[in-house]
Amino acid sequence: GASGEPVAEGWVPQAVAKRVSLCRVIVDWPAEGSGTLGLNKGDLIAVSREAERGWVYGERISPPRPELPADGWLPKKVLEYILM
Repeated sequence: GASGEPVAEGWVPQAVAKRVSLCRVIVDWPAEGSGTLGLNKGDLIAVSREAERGWVYGERISPPRPELPADGWLPKKVLEYILM
């Protein structure tokens, strides 16, 4: 409206949207220290960044594991890309 408040909904340029790839974990991988994401086979991960040497940054989508970190670095080799 004219009240000067930002609009809460509307179209966004694609470049601004967070590009993620949906991946399934194909093998258990325990976290290797702080900043890494421990995984169980079958977890669904949204990968948002790729780094050098085969590492990616991802966020666990399911199942929820409140006792574990929700996001972190993990090796790309333990993932199967479902949706790019």
